[in-house]
Amino acid sequence: MFGAEVNAAKAHDILVTGAVRDAVAKGGSAPEGIAFEPINVAPPGAREAFRVAYPR
Repeated sequence: MFGAEVNAAKAHDILVTGAVRDAVAKGGSAPEGIAFEPINVAPPGAREAFRVAYPR
């Protein structure tokens, strides 16, 4: 991803498109403790975007 969302991201944020989330779901499930939080605005060319929530 690129654009305003990435420029506004905090250290350790992982931003992904819906295609990444869908690929993880197709593989079975996300690793334990991983969740996808929707981002309000998707970048050009993507229908949706997510912030990956993970334990730190």
